[in-house]
Amino acid sequence: MPITATGRTLEVQPDDRSAATRLSVLHTKLEPPKARPGIIERPRLIDAARASGTSLVALIAPAGYGKSSAMAQIARAEGRPLAWLSADARDSDPATLARSLSASLSAIAPLPEGVVRAVEAPGRSLWAVGIPRLASAVAGGDPITIAIDDVD
Repeated sequence: MPITATGRTLEVQPDDRSAATRLSVLHTKLEPPKARPGIIERPRLIDAARASGTSLVALIAPAGYGKSSAMAQIARAEGRPLAWLSADARDSDPATLARSLSASLSAIAPLPEGVVRAVEAPGRSLWAVGIPRLASAVAGGDPITIAIDDVD
């Protein structure tokens, strides 16, 4: 990432920063759990989710039951580009959720600059401009998997 030195201050040029950084989203929120040795594989759950024919799969179980790991396994089995978001309490705000989803999607492929600008500081135009631009950027492309962990 190019950094320009100005006197004693280092400045990152806005166009050179990642969408996650510009949108104030921690990169750790955008990474699915890694497949580690000893993780319990769930082939029946993966097969059932993939064979369901639905566009939305929800995993519901108490804390500690391996929902995140199972969801990552299902997403990896799909073989499509994966946009992962580990949601937290801040994502209950629509503008924050839009920024988080945009950052997650930009990890697959860069989003058009107009989309990033529209969700970066949406103000009152989030629903009128930001969300429609984000939806248009994703629609019509190759199939992707969007996984949102910890929605509850």
